[in-house]
Amino acid sequence: MIESNGFNRWPKDGKWTLNKINPGLGKPLIDKYNAEISNRQAQVQLEYLEKQRRKALIATNVPSAQP
Repeated sequence: MIESNGFNRWPKDGKWTLNKINPGLGKPLIDKYNAEISNRQAQVQLEYLEKQRRKALIATNVPSAQP
């Protein structure tokens, strides 16, 4: 039997094993896992782009060192 790890998340290998045994039970768990991973990747990309935008903004607002 597969048990949650305490964070309401199932072990990755258990999901794939359950899907092979019973796709009706395993597929929704795999789909949820894939959606979470995809959402986190998108979030990381947006955070990176926001940091780059802020750096560019700061760089353009820095006063010139020459008189």
